[in-house]
Amino acid sequence: MFILAGRGGRKLDEVRDKYQKACRKLHLTHNEYVLLLCEAVEFEKDFRTVLLPGLLEHQQSVQESFILAWRQILQEIVQFSDFTSEKYKEIQRRIENSLESIKHTEEYNDFTEKHKTTPTDPVKFIFDESLVEDSAGKLMPNQLTVDNLTVEWLRTKLAELETSIKESQEKRALLSPSNHDSLPNGKSTNNDINSRLCSVETNKKEINELKCQERKMLRQTELIKSALNELGCEEVPSGCDLSIDNHQTFISNSSEQGDGSQSSLIKRALGHQKIVNMFRKPFRRKSAPSSPVAPPRTKGRRDSASRSEGSDPVGALLNNVTYSLWVL
Repeated sequence: MFILAGRGGRKLDEVRDKYQKACRKLHLTHNEYVLLLCEAVEFEKDFRTVLLPGLLEHQQSVQESFILAWRQILQEIVQFSDFTSEKYKEIQRRIENSLESIKHTEEYNDFTEKHKTTPTDPVKFIFDESLVEDSAGKLMPNQLTVDNLTVEWLRTKLAELETSIKESQEKRALLSPSNHDSLPNGKSTNNDINSRLCSVETNKKEINELKCQERKMLRQTELIKSALNELGCEEVPSGCDLSIDNHQTFISNSSEQGDGSQSSLIKRALGHQKIVNMFRKPFRRKSAPSSPVAPPRTKGRRDSASRSEGSDPVGALLNNVTYSLWVL
């Protein structure tokens, strides 16, 4: 695409508008890419160190709660059973001793030691620098671009992240153990204790997930704030350069790359001439007959002039085609 300096108009404004929109879309995509990489790094780290171990702990706590429930059931059976003979009394004592020896927190120690696995290696998320090689220095790897095309988007994104962080903190405060310590009427039965333990373990899992989400959003917030703070009170830079000097440089570079040598222009001209001849061939008149034919009677200069002007519509059409091909 060639833009000649000094020629304004509607087409030049349209080209500038399209170029500015393309630059804005590119810069916004770049910023989203940087933020997603940041989010992926934090989530992968939390998945290895918090979420996956927390899931195993939650599963173990659920199984331990089942053991505790069965123990309570058997204790109630022992409590409300009446054995009169010495034999049954001995059995009763053995059952009581066996039940007392059950410790739900140690029941799965052997299982976990036997089947435990080594932690997985961390996955590295690296910015693909080849994506910004042709950006003329406006897009930098792992850095947010702050210009007139992206500054409002960054501020909106920052406000959304801060709101999400606040909501996550409020949810975590509601799930904290301090809000579930007291029991109604001050009574605590075995079922109440068991239910409270299950609730605490479930809340612990949800709290860990909320903390991981907060860390992701906090990391993105720090990245956006750092980029905006670097701008400070200075004027927001332009995202795309639409100056005439830039167009002239672009035209000179394009002409140097597109022209090549004089022979390339000659080849293009010959190619266009071949196409024109191909269009003309079906419309050419046949050769004149051997015997002369009497010329038709003329009716005046006006008729002959109008006939000469409109007698070759094919030629006019082909001239237009030739001009269009030359422009292309």
